[in-house]
Parts: sequence; structure tokens; C-alpha cells
Amino acid sequence: MTGKWALRIPVERADRSEMLRAMPDVQAARVENTLWLRGTGLDDSVWRQLAAVADGPVYRIDEAGRLTPYGRSVPTERLPELKWDALPTLLEISLPTARLIQFRFPKMQLQLIRSTEEHAPALLLTNRAEFESWALTAPEIRLQACRFAVCQPDPSSGSVIANVGDTLVAVHGNPLPVLAGRRYWITGNVAVPLGFSWTPFVDEETLNAVMTKVSGRVVLDAGTGSPEKQSVSAGDRSLPEASCIWIWHEDGNVDCIHGRDFIPASRTNVRATWPR
Repeated sequence: MTGKWALRIPVERADRSEMLRAMPDVQAARVENTLWLRGTGLDDSVWRQLAAVADGPVYRIDEAGRLTPYGRSVPTERLPELKWDALPTLLEISLPTARLIQFRFPKMQLQLIRSTEEHAPALLLTNRAEFESWALTAPEIRLQACRFAVCQPDPSSGSVIANVGDTLVAVHGNPLPVLAGRRYWITGNVAVPLGFSWTPFVDEETLNAVMTKVSGRVVLDAGTGSPEKQSVSAGDRSLPEASCIWIWHEDGNVDCIHGRDFIPASRTNVRATWPR
């Protein structure tokens, strides 16, 4: 489906709109501290570019000027009556010259930032000693809530978990065991460190698409294959075998574990993994 689109960003972040200069027919209008952008030719490819710029949803504009978030069917608001200018014209008015010179069209990069939002932990990275000790003594009901995967990080990868000094174990479930290690919350198939979110705002589908495209190094994957669009939730103990959890670390590195590498956290499986 193609059509007209609109999005908005705060004026102080107007430099994001530089990414859209090459798009034809992009117009802009300012309302107090908000910069509205609109254009034509909305499809899935264009939406992904716009989502990296928008501070919120990317909207489809219908004939009556109503705005519907892309991918949905119910309008949520109406596009304000504004005085529209070509994007380059408004940028010259809205942005200080020094800032325009400094910007120089950088590539948009997703970055982790500290966040006060609360999320339930869904993934734990710990070492063998911690996990094995817990798994051999924990109540059966706690084991049933979890699955685990044994990982062999590549020391040359530069990952924050490449030199853990022990076999690394990834534990997925709800609730997670109380063990030393790194905890992550999961959105879609992306595991984000607790206490962090990302900037600029992109939705779950775009975040997963970006991870799939830019993560050229998969240092935890025990096999081969391409990740599929299968969402992982904190309470889902049956990870799809073809899915991949992208683990986004605080230093910006990204690792991947495939669903097929996770097995139930039963004592039988633990003893078979590390025979005594």
C-alpha cells in the first residue's frame, strides 16, 4: 500500500530530518516546539526510513486529513492546518547555521541509553558454575519455567561477554533464577539490558529488522541459518527453533542465540550437558 505520510519530531531534534532531504516532495511545518513533516509514496521501505526519524508513529494521511499509524486501520488524530514549506527551506529557518555545518549528514545509528522504565527480566547471561549449582538444587517448578543454552563466545569478537572466564550460559524464562550475571528484557527478538532503552525511537519491527541487517557477527550461534520474524516473550518457554534472540550489550555489541540452541532446564539435561 502506498500513499501520503506524516510524522513529527521535536524542534530541538530537527537535524534528524536531514536524512529525508533526498526524498522528493517532503514538506515541513512548525507548531511551537514540534516539527511536522509530510510526503508521498508511503510503503514498507519508505516507512522504515521514516521510523528512524519520527518521534512516535509514522502516520498515513487519508483524504479527510485523518492520521492513522502505519500498519493500523483506525485513525487516532487529525493533521493540523499548517503552513507548509519545502523541507530545505524550513531547515534553513529552524536550525542555527553552525548546527547545520556541524551535522554533515551522519548515518543514523541506534544507541542504548539509560532509562527509568521498568521491564521484567527475561534473559540471563551467567556462567556454568552459577547455573549448574542452581539447576541441581532448585525446586522442579522453578526449573520448568526456564530453558538454557550453552554458549562458546569467540574471544576475538570484541564482545563484552567474550572473556567471561567460564562457559557462558544463557537462561530464558519467567521467573529467572537469582544468579550473578547480566539481565535483559526482551522486545520482539531483541534482548536489551535492564535499565536501558534506545534512541532514536523505532518500533519493535524496525528494531528487529535493523538488528538482522547490521549484525554481521553472530558469535554465539552454534549453527547456521537466517533469523525469522518470530517474536519472543518473557513467559514463552517454547522458543521457535528458527528464531534468534539478538543480545544488545551495553557497549553496543550485538550477539545472537538461536532458539534451537535452548533446551528445557531439567536436571537430566543439565547432567547430560556436564557429565561428572
